[in-house]
Amino acid sequence: MNDNEQRILNYLGDKILSNRWKEYEKIHLLIMRSELNKDEYLDMCDKLRELEKEIESTLSGRALAIKRKEMYRDIIDRDKKTLERTQ
Repeated sequence: MNDNEQRILNYLGDKILSNRWKEYEKIHLLIMRSELNKDEYLDMCDKLRELEKEIESTLSGRALAIKRKEMYRDIIDRDKKTLERTQ
């Protein structure tokens, strides 16, 4: 993964997280400030759980991409060292 790909991944991840957190906060405030009936309350809580899963998934995806980049860098470094030793 090159630097441009990393920048795009970070930008998109930040944008997705930002939007999800805004939606999460909006629903959370609505729940805390409103007189909701039981069905509305349960629907809102379900929506919060879904958003939590999406946020966690986005964070996990970013962490995996970073680990993958580090793994590729390690492989390239190891191959360079091996090549240097054989020369």
